[in-house]
Amino acid sequence: MMAVKRSIVLIVSFLLFITSQAANAQVIFKELASGEETNKNYNFFEESSSRKIINLNGNWSVYFSDDQAKKKSKVSVPSFFEGEDELVFEKSFELNQKQLSASNFEIYFLGLSYSADIAINNSLIYRHSGGDFPFSFLLPKDLLRYDKKNVVSVKITSNLDSENTIPVKQRFLTPTQMRGIFRDVYIRVVPNIFISSFQSEYKYLSGQNRFKYSANVKIENKNFKTQTDSIGKTSLFEINYSIISESDKSVLASASSTVQIPKGKEKASALSFDISPNVWSPEFPNIYLARVQVYQDGNLIDEVIKRISFYNITSGKDSLFLNGKSFQLKGVTYIPSNETLGAILPFSKMEEELKIIKEIGFNSVRFAYNTPHPYMLALCEQYGLLAFVELPLNSIPESIIETQNYLTRSKNYLNHFSQAFADYSAIAGFGLGTGYNSGKGATDIFIKELARGLKRPKPLLVYASFSSINDTEIPELDLYGFEFLNNSFSKFEDSFNSVIDLVGKGKYFVSEAGYIANLGSSSGYTNDFTLEAQAYYFNQLLNFSDENYYAGYFLHTMFDYRSQYHSIISGYDKEKIIKLGILGENRNLNRITYKVIQAKLNNLEKVTIPLGVKKDDSPMIFIIFGLVLALLVGFLVNTGRKFREDSSRALLRPYNFYADIRDLRIMSGIHTTILTLLVSAVMALITSSVLYYFRTEIIFEKILLAFGGESIMKGMSFLTWQPIYALGILTILFIVLILVLTVIVKLGSLFVMNRVFTSNAYFAVSWSFLPIVLTIPAAIVLYRILHADLVNIYLFILLIFFGLWVIYRIIKGIYVIYDVRPSTVYLYSLLIIFGFVGAIVFYFQQTSLMVEYILHFIK
Repeated sequence: MMAVKRSIVLIVSFLLFITSQAANAQVIFKELASGEETNKNYNFFEESSSRKIINLNGNWSVYFSDDQAKKKSKVSVPSFFEGEDELVFEKSFELNQKQLSASNFEIYFLGLSYSADIAINNSLIYRHSGGDFPFSFLLPKDLLRYDKKNVVSVKITSNLDSENTIPVKQRFLTPTQMRGIFRDVYIRVVPNIFISSFQSEYKYLSGQNRFKYSANVKIENKNFKTQTDSIGKTSLFEINYSIISESDKSVLASASSTVQIPKGKEKASALSFDISPNVWSPEFPNIYLARVQVYQDGNLIDEVIKRISFYNITSGKDSLFLNGKSFQLKGVTYIPSNETLGAILPFSKMEEELKIIKEIGFNSVRFAYNTPHPYMLALCEQYGLLAFVELPLNSIPESIIETQNYLTRSKNYLNHFSQAFADYSAIAGFGLGTGYNSGKGATDIFIKELARGLKRPKPLLVYASFSSINDTEIPELDLYGFEFLNNSFSKFEDSFNSVIDLVGKGKYFVSEAGYIANLGSSSGYTNDFTLEAQAYYFNQLLNFSDENYYAGYFLHTMFDYRSQYHSIISGYDKEKIIKLGILGENRNLNRITYKVIQAKLNNLEKVTIPLGVKKDDSPMIFIIFGLVLALLVGFLVNTGRKFREDSSRALLRPYNFYADIRDLRIMSGIHTTILTLLVSAVMALITSSVLYYFRTEIIFEKILLAFGGESIMKGMSFLTWQPIYALGILTILFIVLILVLTVIVKLGSLFVMNRVFTSNAYFAVSWSFLPIVLTIPAAIVLYRILHADLVNIYLFILLIFFGLWVIYRIIKGIYVIYDVRPSTVYLYSLLIIFGFVGAIVFYFQQTSLMVEYILHFIK
């Protein structure tokens, strides 16, 4: 009795401790070390001799949005934080009277997450509805001041949910969510008469690399000076357009026009002409400068220069074409990862990353599961890498995407996202999401609607990435991407042959082919999930691509990265590292995977991948632990007559046994406690073996991910990959389960006439688990049997049978010691079980749409 009470007190104390720790959790910020490069002239976005930059990087103040006292702390921007709080960031900047009189001010955010309310001097001026793509807007001049500091405030909400945000929170193997202002912030100072919009478009013309170039410019006149200040000034402006070679500064084409723009008005000007530039290609990345200049009375008022490259990429039934020639994508996915800093990289490191990608031999980069930094896109153009960017839509259930609300939200997101990257010529492909299951009516309609709403200012491939495909064609797509993770190469070949007839070789590409190498280096590729096995997997894919033409492939991924949650299939890692990379976090070029791919893509001497000797991956702890339990049972049965007799009666004549408990016949508390420990340990062994077997099953991780809890993923990943600890932890948890059931049975006795002692409830519950002892022989070798994959379905049926048998025995024990009708206990027991399960399902359904995601993942 005292032992039971003591256990309950310990459990309650533990829960209170966990609750107090969660309540006292603090927001943790992570930022670049002082001295690391965090700013630039931002000329990768545009150049201008008439515009200046006010850099807002550096020290900001931050406080909780619900803190009435506004207790502020200092934090550096760019940075990100860990936590779920709504925070307010503040930064002050100064303007002098001359600046405020002669200029306008555009503020640029290159990346924040997720949504934000932005205010200037306590006046709300802009609402960012969500997304980590770049955006900018003009600051209202009437709210700015020169006599004291101006304060920009950004209230950020970073939490994602399961049905309203893009992306959703249940994202498979996606990188760390960057909460806060994690990229540069700056103000661009522009003249009062300025170019407010400059968009370039071009179309390929048949012939010798001829293009029709169009420029659309908007100019605003916000020069509200008095007439005395503007004597001699006219409202007639000359606009000069020119296309200039970046390398030799030669002028490819030029034109001019004049417009009259009264004060407070905006005028649009459009111009188009045919040009014959040197086309851009991965081998010859020829870059031009598109320049627009505005003159008034012969004086330069404003100027904008943007980089532009000319090429034509199209997909046909039988081939992908670049500049009229057959072309194959040889790419890699890229997920930025700067160890604990996630996607926060200095500009110098961004360039180093892309240099590695180019030097290994790739001609394209897919920015998977992340929004690229604009500087990365400028570098892709410079180094000759085709960039593929995409919406962060990943494995969305059909029940969500078929709603008008989510479709509208996605279209709005698409519009803002595409506008943010419209000026980057390196972008050759635009993705509409990943993890789709084609052939579903709602999915196909959703993709079609998004594709129709995408504007194409230049030749651009629109694609979607599928985890499975049926015999359904989506005409709005230029490319169909297919995802492979840890698949046998035969599955890839089967998919290739079945899909080619449907969409054609020129429209089929591997959007990601990944192989997890969480076991590191080994003797050879016969050992799964090793670096050698990863190298062999990629080598097979590259060989197949050489022998069979299709649009191309993206190996997944260039570098190991850190995830938002603790993955199971990638192995438990305290830092949440996903070990999919061709290179690790340390960028060590000695990895065999890197050497094999580099040699293959550059036609160098072949790198031999050792065959090796296959190792047994069965943990010995399972066998040792099981044998100890078997010896303990044998010892108890052979040395304790009382235990042997009680076990025989409890198993074969349970009604009589429970009647003895009810009638307070002599029962051994020591034997019962030993049995409790024994059955808890056996259940721990069975559970741990099953978890260890499922450690490489993608569907297992996705089902757990449907619950939407990072703590669930962390706990399950640890238990799955740490069998020694799992045996101890699970044993304790099953002991706690038995004690909790004891308390429930005791509480239930308050509603019956018969008096039931706590010891009676404890004895009845503990001995109900006796059949579990019979599974010890199978439990010892359970993992080996599961790994053989011959009778797994029968094993799981058998385990379910034993579970139901135990539940049946518990219910029987209850109605015997309660001395009531069995039907009453069965009814209330089923109500409690269904109520408990229903409450769990209801909770996770309300918080994470668990049912929808599970159904989606198992289809």
